[in-house]
Amino acid sequence: MTTLFQKVLAEFEQITTFEPQLTTEYRAALTDLCKFLESKPLRCTYERTRRLLAHINRKFRLNQTLAAAVYATAAKYGTTFNYHEKEVIQQAFDLSDGPTFVRVLQEKGVDRLMKKALIKQFRPISRDTTIKAFANEIADPSKLRRKIGERPIGRDILLAALSSFVFSFAEEEVLHSYFDDEYSPKQYEVSFWLQLRTNRPKLHNRDHTLEVIRIDSTI
Repeated sequence: MTTLFQKVLAEFEQITTFEPQLTTEYRAALTDLCKFLESKPLRCTYERTRRLLAHINRKFRLNQTLAAAVYATAAKYGTTFNYHEKEVIQQAFDLSDGPTFVRVLQEKGVDRLMKKALIKQFRPISRDTTIKAFANEIADPSKLRRKIGERPIGRDILLAALSSFVFSFAEEEVLHSYFDDEYSPKQYEVSFWLQLRTNRPKLHNRDHTLEVIRIDSTI
């Protein structure tokens, strides 16, 4: 068990107030990953925390109504946002990232009055609200996460959040270099799609846009 392994679990519990119950397989995988990350540059505690909270916010759509209100107000001014702009706005809400929200408005070229009205509506939910909603999901999972047999859904939710938290400890390329057997710093692409095209150009291109994987359910 590494120092980083203990740090990951301690930080996660401090942020969420929950101590995840690790399965044997999960503990082994996390131990190996932490050994790898020990020698790598890591993000600061603040950044790790905000990314975990953003993951929870997005996972359970906790800022969705607030973001929708912004789109409704913009529509009254005759402005609509495209898919990519909405993705950035949603991320800004989930990260409580005011500067990014303002940047989207500036790049959109909204006028002064509209910008003022929309900035006034940028009020992401608080950290306490996020953690309370997370606790409610663990205690009483929403209808989209039904119990299957004896599987503890609450534990699954915790482990999913923990996985996201671990992934926030370092830059994506660092994590990709661990998980991707074909990782090459000279050919690395942040975009997963571009990475596939780089490694397998004949297989992954615009003429092959649908892939189907058949898995034997008995395995």
